Amino acid sequence: MSWQTLPENRLALRAVELLAAGGKTPLQMLLWGPPGTGKTRLATRWLKRLREKKPEARLLRVSSQELSLRLRGVFVPPGQQAPKSKLGSLRLADALVLEDLHRLTAKRSVALGRLLDHRLARGRATLITSREPIALLSLDEGARGRLASGLVAAIKPLGLPSRMKALNKLAPVGHKRLTDTTLEWLARQSGSSWRGLGAVAKAMKARLAAEGPVLEHPAGKRLLADLEKPRLRAPDLIRLTAKHFGVTETALKGKGRQPSLVLARQVTMTLLRRHTELSLEKIGGMMGGRDSATVRHSLAKMDKTTHPMAVNALLELSRRAEG
Repeated sequence: MSWQTLPENRLALRAVELLAAGGKTPLQMLLWGPPGTGKTRLATRWLKRLREKKPEARLLRVSSQELSLRLRGVFVPPGQQAPKSKLGSLRLADALVLEDLHRLTAKRSVALGRLLDHRLARGRATLITSREPIALLSLDEGARGRLASGLVAAIKPLGLPSRMKALNKLAPVGHKRLTDTTLEWLARQSGSSWRGLGAVAKAMKARLAAEGPVLEHPAGKRLLADLEKPRLRAPDLIRLTAKHFGVTETALKGKGRQPSLVLARQVTMTLLRRHTELSLEKIGGMMGGRDSATVRHSLAKMDKTTHPMAVNALLELSRRAEG
């Protein structure tokens, strides 16, 4: 699957290209986002770019599990002798990718901070991937500070317009044979990850002939009916969000203005908009009789938020909503 630059990954791509430029700064980058959004592909792109510039460079890529084993001194790559330092080649690599750092335990994070200090002092570049930053809160304070000291870039889950654009490129036959309504329906079934989009595109190419009349929505939907995912109903999403934030549904729909309650309410409205077909008016009605302007304000605020609790809730609850 070829890379597609979309609004959700454009800034992350620019940050990786800046890291690959090879200047004195930046030398470290934290790339975060939910599963399936392209973190691994960007890390691969970075290493490939470095290999093209400097074929003799020592490039290394390790998972958090392997890093943890190395920090305990029990992992030795096949065919190699145990290095004097437990970190061995991790210190010496000209470019290092540390993947899925959210899986690293707090116990190992002190040594991680020392590793990053060592590499930074010697001008060696490091790219770290993780899920949302809140997942790193269990790490040692020093390690968290070091992670935040370099470039930090996020890849967001693909929104509906980007999913439709990606599907048109992955399976151009769909644009020829299906209506926009059917394509939008398929984009909703794919979920917000590239893996889901790839699966939907594969099914489209297998079942749609390259030539023929445009299939109206009912016919197109029947042809690809097995791709439809069971969706949570609006009351289920409200209940799920209330439980996530530890509040009652009555409070969530009420008039309370405590900051944590307002945040939970805005997250709920955003989830209802993203994962149901409800209009702004109906969402407002379900959330205690609020008007559409209030709902629109909440959606705009959540679209730009960097609040860790909101980001974490939207990612986690969206994953559950999409199955």
